[in-house]
Amino acid sequence: VLLRGSFEMDSFNSRVGPYAQSRRTNGGIGTNASRIASIDADGSVIVNGNLLIGPGGNPASAIRLMGSAIVTGSQTASTDAATFPCPAPPDGVQNTGVLSLNGSEVRTLQSGTYWFSQLRLNGSSSLQTTGPVILYVSGPISLNGSSNIIGISSRPPDMIVKVTDAFDVDIQGSALLNGAIYAPRSFIRLNGSAEVYGALIGREVQ
Repeated sequence: VLLRGSFEMDSFNSRVGPYAQSRRTNGGIGTNASRIASIDADGSVIVNGNLLIGPGGNPASAIRLMGSAIVTGSQTASTDAATFPCPAPPDGVQNTGVLSLNGSEVRTLQSGTYWFSQLRLNGSSSLQTTGPVILYVSGPISLNGSSNIIGISSRPPDMIVKVTDAFDVDIQGSALLNGAIYAPRSFIRLNGSAEVYGALIGREVQ
């Protein structure tokens, strides 16, 4: 896990209300890795929560805080490694190809499960839903510009994105994700002033 620049992490309870109303300071970042600098933070990084490394690791060496990086919670090693099986689309769900939005395009998905070969959002495009949605993606994901993915009522559990293999996930510019990405084999990159309200699971996160 590589944290740089003005990265900030905390948490909120979407069942209570939006981020501004239910912001909390008990977020967390975890990894199964335990080597030196498995969690590496440098710059004006703020983690309002805990850091957790892999079993048997030494937090003093596996967690490296440089510059003005701050962690408000604990820094510990887990007792057991977490397991993250690679997801697969359920039977009966068909791959509908590339979902690509550009400019100010808006695509609204009905509640349900979908499968795409790629997901690309550019410009100020927006992917929205009318109910809970699960997206399976068998290819790279990119959110650029001021594009956004927002589940109904802006509740992260209503927008779940599952990446089926080792495909890159890039969220950059001022893009916004209000949901969760489960990509246990993927390299996830956040750049610029991109924001995520939800959760990220990847092989590596930067």
